[in-house]
Amino acid sequence: MTIELAPEWEQVLRAEAARRGQEAPQYAAALVQERLRAAREADPVYLITLPREEQERILAAQAETAAPLYEADLALPPHERELTAFTALDGVDPILEPEDYLRTEDDEQPHAAD
Repeated sequence: MTIELAPEWEQVLRAEAARRGQEAPQYAAALVQERLRAAREADPVYLITLPREEQERILAAQAETAAPLYEADLALPPHERELTAFTALDGVDPILEPEDYLRTEDDEQPHAAD
């Protein structure tokens, strides 16, 4: 198999491989394999085909990887959060009635019943 890279990406690949003490082809293969493994493990259809112990191992590793991102998001004010956006709804009923979706900008904003 041959993979063609733009010259600037080939330079980046070679420099990173050298920094790690590896040859570029082996480093490229490891990168591709890791990306394919991660993509497969993120696929819920694939995940449910695995034994329960393997599912738990993968999910624990994914949670460990995501934890710093989650913690950083929680450190933001609620209105700036992305990963934990629903915490901005604390104290607000997030379920709207169908008529709430039909309101225009001039109408009162939907809010939780008191």
